[in-house]
Amino acid sequence: MAHFYLSATGARDSVTTKTGTKDSGLDAHVRGYKVGARVIMSVDREGRDRVAVYITKGSNGDGREALLCDMDAEAAKGYIGEPVPTDARLFGKLFPKYVETAKPKAKGV
Repeated sequence: MAHFYLSATGARDSVTTKTGTKDSGLDAHVRGYKVGARVIMSVDREGRDRVAVYITKGSNGDGREALLCDMDAEAAKGYIGEPVPTDARLFGKLFPKYVETAKPKAKGV
């Protein structure tokens, strides 16, 4: 029986749907040529729904991705209904792992 549901709208408003079970989870990667987002839904060992969101390099990328967030359903409740962060400093506070991996490397290192 389906536990997770995915729906996506594309060209000509066509809608694609997919389902995942508690055992299979659901893994979706939406990408442009240079940037993408990957969302993984799963059930952890305690039986809680989890969501992990990654930023990727898109279709032209090298497979690397940076974790934006990984939280269970209870933790996610605190973000639902909150305004979307538009300030880079606020984004860094919400997603410090992404900000850390996105920092440019110093030359010669």
